[in-house]
Amino acid sequence: MLIESGPSDNPEYRRMVFVKYLSGNLVSVNYKAYNRTEFKQTPNTTPSDVIAACANGAATPLREIKAFERAEAKRKRAGQAPEIVRFCIKNVQNWEGGGRDRYLNPIFDGMPYAASLNN
Repeated sequence: MLIESGPSDNPEYRRMVFVKYLSGNLVSVNYKAYNRTEFKQTPNTTPSDVIAACANGAATPLREIKAFERAEAKRKRAGQAPEIVRFCIKNVQNWEGGGRDRYLNPIFDGMPYAASLNN
């Protein structure tokens, strides 16, 4: 899975996240999210070299994801725009039993849970 976080293309939201499910060096499905509950399927626009780097490279360590969470919260408090950041998530142990939350919550932290809760 390749996740990209960056500035929103919607003025009602500060940040958006793309979630890309990979099948080898190809994106099998791509979603865009402005909040934690609504994911819209969209065409993939990520360069193939970025996708290949994730598919064939190392996974992003959890410590880097948590460092992003802290840095993003600091940027938000300072009124700064989000930076574009990519995470390659794969081979997470116990994905269904807590691994998913451990890896994804820091990325989605700070985003509203639903459209009516914009921030």
